[in-house]
Amino acid sequence: MNVFMPSVDLRVSTPFLWHSSEGLTLPHLTVETLEASRILTVAKDSFPEFESGEKCATVDKPPLPILVSLGSLINRRKTLRKYAKGLASFVGLPKSPILLTTADPVTLSRSGYNGSKTVSVWSNGNRYKVSSGDFIDAVQSAKPAVIVALSDGDTPKDASNKRILKSVQATLDHLDAVLEAKRSGALGDGVLVYGAVEGGFNEEQRIRSAVATAEREVDGFLIEGFHANGAESGEVDLANSDVLPLMRKVVERLPESKPRMYMGSCDPLQVVSLVECGIDMFDASYALHLTKRNSAIDADVLFNVDLENIEIESEEDILRQERGHSSTSFELEMSDPRYKEDFNPISSNCNCYTCLNHTRAYVNHLIATKELLAPVMLTMHNTFSYSRFFNLVGESVRKNRLAVLKSALVHAKSGAAKKRRKDSEK
Repeated sequence: MNVFMPSVDLRVSTPFLWHSSEGLTLPHLTVETLEASRILTVAKDSFPEFESGEKCATVDKPPLPILVSLGSLINRRKTLRKYAKGLASFVGLPKSPILLTTADPVTLSRSGYNGSKTVSVWSNGNRYKVSSGDFIDAVQSAKPAVIVALSDGDTPKDASNKRILKSVQATLDHLDAVLEAKRSGALGDGVLVYGAVEGGFNEEQRIRSAVATAEREVDGFLIEGFHANGAESGEVDLANSDVLPLMRKVVERLPESKPRMYMGSCDPLQVVSLVECGIDMFDASYALHLTKRNSAIDADVLFNVDLENIEIESEEDILRQERGHSSTSFELEMSDPRYKEDFNPISSNCNCYTCLNHTRAYVNHLIATKELLAPVMLTMHNTFSYSRFFNLVGESVRKNRLAVLKSALVHAKSGAAKKRRKDSEK
């Protein structure tokens, strides 16, 4: 699927990755280190103009799509309004598309604070009760390319039916207010409005929310409310839970012509499973959470998968194998003392700045001495590798080989887990 973003005159292809931010910008990276990191070179495959070798009329190099949460800018609206050029220009990336969401996929959401007319977000420890009008004001100040209308995703697994009903209705009410603002021209030119699909784990309310949202003039969908964001979102067990079956029922009721997004920390196998379900857009919080725990994506495992000589396994066999191995099979714990004298790059088949210029021993040293450069090195590697993985998924979708990729990843994950168990026993 190709999605056109008129406000930035860009067309993007799915599966598409929004890069997570902290404090309005990419964590640990300045504009200069972003240029050096080579992240932009791997991100180009998300933009058909650059992938085909054509030159985009408005952008001479691939931009970096950035997801910004409402809490990050709610107390900066006046500054952005005076600046008047929009958030992307404010952070030094004027051609980058910005996605504005209510929830922050990087940070654990607080439960129990939303009302029927407002949604609570936090900034610098302060609580802000945000109404539809406040949200529209934030959009006018930030000038994002895409927004997810103000939403109430506070539906933990033990949420009452009353809480779920309030979440669905409040989100629809906020969506109606935002769509009315768009029709009146109050949001600015070309802003795409996505609607959030709520309902928690209640199938009836999930379907009600999906149908009602699809009936409105939205440009896409965010399916949220399956977790409370933050690192815990990566603990959603897609292989052994009701999430995937419920996700399929929701996606079935959403038009294929409009993108469907899922926010949360997704390891490579989770990404493939969700793409199989019909999810088109993701965020890169997984890469950021790896950095926070001093881990690196093991590109040697992820990109040395054998796609030619693999036998496609049944869903039952894949689920059985997944139960035996955690998502850390795709990771290297760089604080481990075993890397103290390992002078190889983090991954031998990775072309990120960190792997081209530094060793595992150096990264291990930076972590051990608590150097500020440690998260910079890991962010470069993890963001580059996660973006590269999405290119692999996109290629597999286009070649109708997603099932092959999934089986290969399961085998690679199993092999990596066994190897690490043997290494730990030495």
